Amino acid sequence: MANKIKVLFYEPRLDFLHVYCLNIMVYTDAKIIICSDQEEALAICAEEDLDFIIINNSSKKNKKKDISYHLNNSIKHSAKRPNVLLIGGAKCDYENFEVKASDSSLKDIIKFIASHAQITAKEMSELWTKKYYPIPIHYLLPGWQTTKNLYEVEEPINIGKPTVRAGEIIQNSLLEEYRKEGRENLYVNSAGRLDLVNSFSSSILETLSPDSGIDIRRRNLETSNAYEMVSEQVRSIGVTETSLELAKASITSMEKMIDELGSMKALYEQLREDELSLRYRHGLVTAFVATHLLNQTDWGHKQQRELITYMAFFHDMVLTEDYMLKFEHDKDVMDSDLPDIEKSIIVNHARLAAKIISSTKGFPSGLDVLIKQHHGCKMGDSLHKISMNVSPLAIIFVLSEEWTNLSLEAEELGKSYTKDKIIRYLKRKYEFPNFMKLIHLLDQLNI
Repeated sequence: MANKIKVLFYEPRLDFLHVYCLNIMVYTDAKIIICSDQEEALAICAEEDLDFIIINNSSKKNKKKDISYHLNNSIKHSAKRPNVLLIGGAKCDYENFEVKASDSSLKDIIKFIASHAQITAKEMSELWTKKYYPIPIHYLLPGWQTTKNLYEVEEPINIGKPTVRAGEIIQNSLLEEYRKEGRENLYVNSAGRLDLVNSFSSSILETLSPDSGIDIRRRNLETSNAYEMVSEQVRSIGVTETSLELAKASITSMEKMIDELGSMKALYEQLREDELSLRYRHGLVTAFVATHLLNQTDWGHKQQRELITYMAFFHDMVLTEDYMLKFEHDKDVMDSDLPDIEKSIIVNHARLAAKIISSTKGFPSGLDVLIKQHHGCKMGDSLHKISMNVSPLAIIFVLSEEWTNLSLEAEELGKSYTKDKIIRYLKRKYEFPNFMKLIHLLDQLNI
């Protein structure tokens, strides 16, 4: 493999695109041009001398035009006459192509390239002889959890100080900083490179399955990890198919924990792990209280319980730091020393989160409205303004979140909290008939 083969990989889903390309690069040492736009892909086909073109036609995002049908015109003047792999079925009048099913695996794609490029398994295993392997930064996505240490330099002198430690979530801020500095790669120990790239597309969904058999402590930690991964991706690249799938698995996992943990005391025993962010703990406790309060009503049903857990998972998704949860009033935010952009995000976070939900398919109907109202403000642009005509389900969430804030604050200060204190506080703050009815039910809870 003296000369690197050149591959164009077209895939409209960014998370899939990056996972596929990392694996292809590691296994075949190919130079990969990544593309998620159809017109751009066709232009590249016409301009570049490519060895391979991989096109995923199976995505729902790829239905407006069958890109493969237009390939012949784009590459008819190419000197190399590239091999084309069409995933998901297609029409094509170009002779050097294969079609594979939409559920084709990474292994199928790598096998296709290796076969036509005559790359043997032995050559793959001997592909890289240096101790550290470069992972191009533009292939990495925020929100991925790495299983190996990543380093800034190819030969790290201080081996004990990696840039990203094994088990950590890759942060968008780090990637942006490196891009601005002009860095091209992070480095992983060569012996672990295959494990690293495989892990980006691997097992957390299986771990979070209700039937996985893991104990509740492990489930809690894995759900927290998934929450951080989804949060980082949502804030930086939006909701993708895989992040939504991971979010749904996390929400199911949260519901399972709520069912298994019968009391607040049992719940708090699980929340004392240092690794858990305040945002995750806040969401889980709020979901716990809101689920039990919903069960006290005579109108709550299964779909509303699902909405409650979705709200708990996504309502603070745009808040990047735990300290952003500490504010209770718009004035407190505006009087703080925070940058103006952070002030705006905090005050408007309900509206911003709702906008993300409303612009993405796959969420339960009405979730965006409920998230917009989760502080009691109909427009989602205030932390403290209360609207009279918000949804009863949103009111349940408002009261449950207040309970959560008070109980977590007491826990943080090492103080005890009582339900009586919380109820008295809620009655003083929310002197509205629609709120008082639910506060009365909350007072009857035995959690």
